[in-house]
Amino acid sequence: MEAFRPHALLQFSLGNVKEKWRKWRQELENYLLATEKDERADKIKIAILLNLLGSEGLEIYNTFKFQSPESKANYSEVLQKFEDYCSPRQNVVYERYKFFSCVQLEGQTIESYVTHLKTLASTREFAEQENGLIRDRIVLGNNKDSGLQERLLRENNLGLEKAIEIVRAAEASWEQISNMKYETATINYVKKNENPNQPKKSSHYECKKCGRKHKPRKCPAFGKICTKYNKKNHFAVKCFQNTKNIHEMNVPENELDVYLDSITVNETKCDMISFTIDKNIEMVSETWYKIKPKLSETNLSLTAYDEVSSEICTFNTPFGRYKFNKLPFGIVSAPEVFQKRNQKLFGDIESVEIYFDDIIVAGYNEDSHDAIMSKVLERARSLNIKFNPDKLQYRVSEVKYVGQIISKSGIKPDPDHIKAIVAMPTPKSKTEVRRLLGMVNFLSKFIPNVSKVTAPLREIIHENVDFNWGKKQELSFVNNKELLAKAPILKVFSASDEIIIQCDSSKDGLGSCLIQKGQPVSFVSCSLTNSEKNYAQIEKELLAIVFSFEKYHNFVYGRKVAIQSDHKPLMAIVKKPTHKISSRMQRMILKLLKYDFEINYVPGNQMFLADTLSRAFPVNETVRDDPEMLNIVHTVSKHLPMSEKRLAQFKEETVLDPELKVVVKYIKEGWPKSYKSVDNSVKTYYKIKKNLYVQKGLLFSNEKLIVPYCLRKDMLKLIHGAHFGIEKCKERAREIMHWSGMNSDIETVVSECVICEKFKKANSKEP
Repeated sequence: MEAFRPHALLQFSLGNVKEKWRKWRQELENYLLATEKDERADKIKIAILLNLLGSEGLEIYNTFKFQSPESKANYSEVLQKFEDYCSPRQNVVYERYKFFSCVQLEGQTIESYVTHLKTLASTREFAEQENGLIRDRIVLGNNKDSGLQERLLRENNLGLEKAIEIVRAAEASWEQISNMKYETATINYVKKNENPNQPKKSSHYECKKCGRKHKPRKCPAFGKICTKYNKKNHFAVKCFQNTKNIHEMNVPENELDVYLDSITVNETKCDMISFTIDKNIEMVSETWYKIKPKLSETNLSLTAYDEVSSEICTFNTPFGRYKFNKLPFGIVSAPEVFQKRNQKLFGDIESVEIYFDDIIVAGYNEDSHDAIMSKVLERARSLNIKFNPDKLQYRVSEVKYVGQIISKSGIKPDPDHIKAIVAMPTPKSKTEVRRLLGMVNFLSKFIPNVSKVTAPLREIIHENVDFNWGKKQELSFVNNKELLAKAPILKVFSASDEIIIQCDSSKDGLGSCLIQKGQPVSFVSCSLTNSEKNYAQIEKELLAIVFSFEKYHNFVYGRKVAIQSDHKPLMAIVKKPTHKISSRMQRMILKLLKYDFEINYVPGNQMFLADTLSRAFPVNETVRDDPEMLNIVHTVSKHLPMSEKRLAQFKEETVLDPELKVVVKYIKEGWPKSYKSVDNSVKTYYKIKKNLYVQKGLLFSNEKLIVPYCLRKDMLKLIHGAHFGIEKCKERAREIMHWSGMNSDIETVVSECVICEKFKKANSKEP
């Protein structure tokens, strides 16, 4: 009976609890009947009830007061307690008001309308009058056609069924007439010869009341009130009043449900709260190279909101819904407007640079700095502009500005961009030293005296020299990290240059580097969580790409990106239909759909940057597990068609199976590089190694469960339990399970089945 899954938990705090309880109780009774538990003892059924209700239902149960211990153990009385809790006392007058005010909606069929009326009437205590009152609502609540109401009123002894039949026939005739009109218009269409030089006549014109083009007497502003001066029959955009402008920032509007967006609350550095509605990409400014776009050269038209535009800018807050009647700062174009206004107000002052709401004042010494600062403050005072004192940095020799550290010595990169390099751990073997040297050699043209700096490291990588990490090597290692992290090693990002992302995955970490013109812009790396270490290798490689795009989103979104990876199968996997790959990879690929990229294969021995970062990652940097992805992955094991007892048996046998034990070891520690080095017992799994992963003690190939040897006989019995043929049994098995030689085992079982042999069709006789 484990095949019957219980229904969802009942939410007592949301929606119409009475109606939800009625449906939930009916589902409970069906569940008990289907699982043959309806005849069990009351205490067992009470336990099932409380278990299915969840923690919220259990808390409500603990508040119930029973007359005696016997009544507390009575299943019917417990159900009645929940019935009373979910069905509070009703106001019959109000409930009847809801019934008598119900009308048939536009596009609603008579069957749907009658069902809704019967649902409303069930709690109104109409008794024997119910059918007659529903009939009355069908007649009075029909607003589609007055002729239909007349037809119903002319009918003698009109009953409920007769009324439904008449309305149903009318609806069918309306649909048929509509189709006939459409077909007739199509058949009788005659194309007119028009003179191309003659201007076309249009029934639309620009209205002086709403500012749009529409047919005569179809103005959407008719009957509306102007939001500027509360005048009728026109929108604010076409208001003809010339009095003083009045703007109201927040106007409560609670009837707008179609267009809705929610606010996002962010903390700022000065312990204030920032509300964001329409978030957009903030790209790194290239202020210091004087190549940022000028708004004066941009063809951008900004106007006040009209009536309709203000409605589609509705947003949701904890205090209700609001719409803007003039341009708010959170709208996409607002930063450009703010930038242009600040540039106009302060841009003429020498040594003042402006980036949206960030203003930097530079001087050769304190006197020149103070003189320029005084001009800025005087200008702000005259214009009634206020600065935030909590964000003001005054007379500092170094400041972080638009992603760069500006100081008297020049410009250097933000430490966040080079954290992965600075936090790189000390190499533990010759292989790790070779990776480090490969990375240094790749960037050698940007490092002065590179051969001298790397000499101590090259001394210990020779074949005939033992690995001995000493003070010279440690000093060289530190110097190399400093040189790799210093400017001009990190290039300033340019939107016009080609973007290359080099990413790689090891068994323990991910690494990535953003490159332009052969020079790195930013390094990132991280370690994998315990669950991610169990991923198949191809999934780790795809995770490295997802990680890279999430880290470099502000650089790459909306631009063409070339991905360099040493995992060639990725080039084919991203082009496959999503239903043909595992659910985990589906989730990753869906995250990449918003980016424009192309994967290029680069051999691993040429992936110096990403390969080094993926193996020499900062220990405290880990990828945060995606809750949505974890839910999907856990679904694979949670919803397997087997009981908890059978699931535990699979886990136990997977651990004990000598063949699968080796496979799990290879997945966690890495597969041998050559086929010859693989253990003979698991060589058949080498071809599908990229699809293998471990989840909660179970071994999977994509989404198929791998069956241990001692359980295969039981699985074969279940596969052939309905005595299907060979191909049908194979098809059933391939959907959920896999093991080496499964097809041949199925063929043997089916061909040796005595029952199938007895009842198979005999060869037909020749005539």
